[in-house]
Order: sequence, then C-alpha cells, then structure tokens
Amino acid sequence: MINYQNHTLTFNHKDALTEAKFSPDNNYIVTTSNDNTAKIWGVKTGKLLATLSHLARVVTANFSNDNLRVLTSSEDKTAKLWNVKTGQLIATLKHKESVYSARFSPDKSSIITSSDDKTAKLWNAKTGKMLFILEHEQIVNDGVFSSDSNYILTASGNIFSGQAKAILWDAKTGKQIHSFEHEYKVHKAKFSSDNSLILTASEDKTAKLWDRESGQMLVSFNHQAYVNQAAFSSDNTKIITSSFDKTVKLWEKKTAKLLYTFEHEAIVNTAKFSSDDKYILTACNDKTAKLWDSSTGKLLTSLSHSDSVKDIDFSSDNSFILTASSDGTAKLWKLKF
Repeated sequence: MINYQNHTLTFNHKDALTEAKFSPDNNYIVTTSNDNTAKIWGVKTGKLLATLSHLARVVTANFSNDNLRVLTSSEDKTAKLWNVKTGQLIATLKHKESVYSARFSPDKSSIITSSDDKTAKLWNAKTGKMLFILEHEQIVNDGVFSSDSNYILTASGNIFSGQAKAILWDAKTGKQIHSFEHEYKVHKAKFSSDNSLILTASEDKTAKLWDRESGQMLVSFNHQAYVNQAAFSSDNTKIITSSFDKTVKLWEKKTAKLLYTFEHEAIVNTAKFSSDDKYILTACNDKTAKLWDSSTGKLLTSLSHSDSVKDIDFSSDNSFILTASSDGTAKLWKLKF
C-alpha cells in the first residue's frame, strides 16, 4: 500500500470529538466535542482562534458558504450562531430538547434546526427570528436544504420505534409536500445536486432513492445492518452507503449495481466522496479512516487514531483530509499524490 498522506496538525479537545469540518474556503476548521465546546482553528497555523461554548455535548457544526458564520447544535437544547472571525455569539436558537443538527440555506437567508422535541424549526439567519415550526411524529435527526434553497428535507424516527419517515417541505411556506417511509429510524436524508432525487439512510438496513417531484421510490440499496449515511457523488452517477455491518458500498445510481464493497473491522460511522469524486473516505470504530480509489475500489491509505474515528472531511481542493476521533483529537492530513 502506497503512502498517500502525511499527518501535519493535531487539534485537541478535553473529550471525544463528534465532528470536524473545513470552511468552504479551506481557511478554517471547526471541531465539535463531548467537552461542551466547538472550536475554530486556522488551517495554515493550527492555531486555536475561538472556543464556542455550550452547556452540554456539541453534536454538529456547519459553516455558512461565505465563511463568515458558523452554526453549532447541542444537547443543551440550543443551536447557536457565531461570528467565525471573532467567535462572538450572534443568536441562540432554542428547542425543548437536544438539537441534533443546524444548517444554513445555500442562499444564507435561513437556518434549519432538528431536534429531539419532534420538531424542525426554520429561522431567519440574520436575526435569529423563528419563521416556521415543522411538526413531526417522532424525533428529527437531521434537516437539509436543497441547493436552490426552495426545499427542506428532514429525517425522523426514534431508535427501534417502528415506521419512520423523511419529509419534504416547501422552504418558503413550511408546507409538507411528500413523505418517504422506512420501517425504522431515518438517520439522514439528502438531495442530489440537481435536486431531482432524494436519498434516505435508515435503521431498517436500507438506503432508498426517491423521485423528488412524484415522491415515488426508485431503488433500494441493501445492507446487513443499520445504514447510517448515504451520499451522492457530485455528478449524481454514483451513491455510497455506510453501515453498522462494517462496510461501505459504492453503487451505480441508475442500475443500482453494486460496484465495490469497502470493508472495515467495526461499525462504519460515515463515508464521503472527494469533490472530484475520485476518492472515497471512510470513518470507522476500528480506529481508522481509510482512503479509497472510487474507480478501482483499491485501498490507498489508512489514517490511524487511538480510538474510534467519528467524522471525516475533504478540503474543497482535495489537498487535505480531516479526521475526528473519540480519542479527543482531530487530525489534519496532507494528501500526497
């Protein structure tokens, strides 16, 4: 196996990390942790720029696409909006229970938050004013916008609760358009880049592909255990799914043909395509992240931590990789091709 990487920087927290992400311009990194903080770091220097505090575990963080703001979501029942450069708190977005995700709309006008209180909420991104409450029958695990900011997709369902669903909403009116049903908890739901398709990942051991306009299911992608992540390639021709069955699978979207299976030694937490779709990065409880060639299925390199790897990210130019681990660190790796 060729050495394709070189570890360059380590970012430390006092407890397990939950996520790590690059800003769109690759100048900043945000890390989130069970130590009740998110931290913003400089990519070039590794310097800690700001510590963003919550009263409980911080689950996720997401940058705005202009790199000026960051959203954090926490089990302290809030999402918080922050200024990236100063670390100042701009607004606190409140729920009645844990907030599992918070994201900006691509047009930067709105924010969607997802909560254990069985709601997703839409907020004005400038003022923090709540615009809509999107009511659900079960807890809401995630919420995303379409690339044109016209639609919202939420993923809902409790662990082992029975029937669950993803729901498509009109982002301007808050009106429900379609629901996409699974047997058990829907962990994630995503739009294709052209917004014509929807992909859902579920505890029922499947990921499913749906037509956005009609709401009809097109394809089911099957695993032997809970599917916790599913994603489109940027050209929408392929799909990756990651699972508790210790594998990531690469599928041809149109035919549902299985192209490659990428194997780990424990539960796989997530998988991502590089922006050019040439590479796939996987994160696993076996204490590794692995980089794969998407065209051959070949393992290129393995990136090690001393505990489970919970999250991964590519820089937008694919020159760096981020790994976030339960060992209390995130690591920055330089890709060497």
